[in-house]
Amino acid sequence: MINYKHTQINPISSFLLPISPIVFYLVMQYNGLSVFDQPIILSIFLFFIFIISFFSRMTVLVNDEKISINFLCFRCKKHFYFKDIVGVKIVKNYWYHGWGIRIIPKGVLFNVYGLDAIELNLKTGKRIRIGTDEPDILFNIIKNAIKKV
Repeated sequence: MINYKHTQINPISSFLLPISPIVFYLVMQYNGLSVFDQPIILSIFLFFIFIISFFSRMTVLVNDEKISINFLCFRCKKHFYFKDIVGVKIVKNYWYHGWGIRIIPKGVLFNVYGLDAIELNLKTGKRIRIGTDEPDILFNIIKNAIKKV
């Protein structure tokens, strides 16, 4: 049974994705270049679009036994079982931690936008931070789920 499901959307990527092809085309035209004559530039642009779209939304699912984090790609899931979690708290990320999947001191950060996060302390000593725009709700749900295990 799913106790919590929330998708957070990055508003900056929602703005960048529709306008970036137009800007790219205009820059190429201004410099007198054809998009198809410059395959390296086109490849870099397509890679940029892929990265922006991949980290444009993140869904957090909480059921009776685990927390699942899912970015745009459905195969890119990460699960954390409540039996492996020893603590949870609400934290603020530093601005330089950035967005996406990041290595942070003693752990990993999963974030698409903002500074608010939930930090999971695992039995292994590793810390997992999950960025969210609903830290209080997610904290309470995880805290209650840990108590049941």
